[in-house]
Amino acid sequence: MNDLAHVRLLAAWQNQDIETIKTILSPELKASFVLSTHEELIYNYDQIINVFNERFKEQQEWRFDVLYKTERGTDNIVIIRIYREDDHYNLLEDSSLTILTFKTIDGDRKLIRMYTEMGITGA
Repeated sequence: MNDLAHVRLLAAWQNQDIETIKTILSPELKASFVLSTHEELIYNYDQIINVFNERFKEQQEWRFDVLYKTERGTDNIVIIRIYREDDHYNLLEDSSLTILTFKTIDGDRKLIRMYTEMGITGA
């Protein structure tokens, strides 16, 4: 896989750069979050931008472990572990396991789908 859309997204996320994130997300984005209570929240583009803005109100260290990358047709699928730390490297909350799906739209790689299982306690 020679596409690096996930690298651009994760770099922007780590730098809390909402403007770059907006350019990588598809306007048709569907983002699903499954909480540790098994409740599923589904967000569209505008709602997920609001989530990022809320999370970015405080400076924090975003960490990402890319666990797996593959392709399905022309789509790129990336599985990552996400966690946040304070300035002293203390976890701010349990980790999340996320599947990101990217597709080429008008010549650019865009995030079209994001599925996240939250509250992961294993490393």
